[in-house]
Amino acid sequence: MGNPTMMNVRQLRYFVSIVEEKSFGRAAAQLRIAQPALSHQIRKLEEELGVSLLVRHARGVLPTEAGQTLLDHARVILRQMELARHDTMERAGRVSGHVALGLTPSICLAFGGRIVEYFLRNFPDVSLNVREGFTAYLGDWLMHGTIDVAVIYNPSPMRLIETERLVDENLVLVGRANDPRLPAGLPDLESMADLPLILPMRPNIIRQMIDSASNRRQTSFNVILEIDTLPTIKDLVMRGIGYTILPLIAVHKEIQAGILRACYFADPEMTRTLVLAWPTARPMTRATREISSSLRPLLERLYAESGVGARPQVAANPVSRSRR
Repeated sequence: MGNPTMMNVRQLRYFVSIVEEKSFGRAAAQLRIAQPALSHQIRKLEEELGVSLLVRHARGVLPTEAGQTLLDHARVILRQMELARHDTMERAGRVSGHVALGLTPSICLAFGGRIVEYFLRNFPDVSLNVREGFTAYLGDWLMHGTIDVAVIYNPSPMRLIETERLVDENLVLVGRANDPRLPAGLPDLESMADLPLILPMRPNIIRQMIDSASNRRQTSFNVILEIDTLPTIKDLVMRGIGYTILPLIAVHKEIQAGILRACYFADPEMTRTLVLAWPTARPMTRATREISSSLRPLLERLYAESGVGARPQVAANPVSRSRR
């Protein structure tokens, strides 16, 4: 077996890029090097480690089992190198560096533009990258170092992920504003058993909550469509194809415009908690700390201005630590 001490940061960066792009050609273009030179570096890395790291499939270039192990370590190493560089270069009084922020689709639709505008104005030296995804995907991206901090919902305990409660949101049944079948409120979930529902697919948090409530009540719902795109779900509801269940914040603009109408649940379980989440396996840069600490008051203000009745929590300390 070769000497692993010969492995260098450049090789790790090349290897991670190939896995993320699933292609030698695309990785070479992204790295701005010739593909033969890239292939040569990966062969040297495999020879030094004495293992095969990559294999070609119909889906592209994928890591082997040994390659996946190296990938997990490489991402942590490269991220630590970046953190060290930014922390060393930061000057007193100025916040700089790169922050990757994850937001759920409903937060992006409701506040995405205002969040980005706020950070561009208040942190001009920070390079901000915003990624949209459902909670399950954002949690995975946090674990693998793709993003630094995220705003997510009701997460299940996640290894090495810490969370801080932000606000509670009401879930509502949504239909067209002039729909006579949509009442002002629902006394129980059984009252909507016959309504045609358009819902996101599992493992979406809202879908999990609906399925759990259905199982507890031994009630089945009439799910006619499963779609993972929030704008499409809302468009279909506006066309009268069916109804959906969403947080009020996701449809408050359409409700204010008189296009959609919300039906409130009497069931207190039909709420979800918005949390700030970050990984504990790697230290935060100063830029990430500043962005994270600004998110709480910013979101509380945006929710209050939207008038959707979110209930801010007073506790500012993390409410969940999972280091299993």
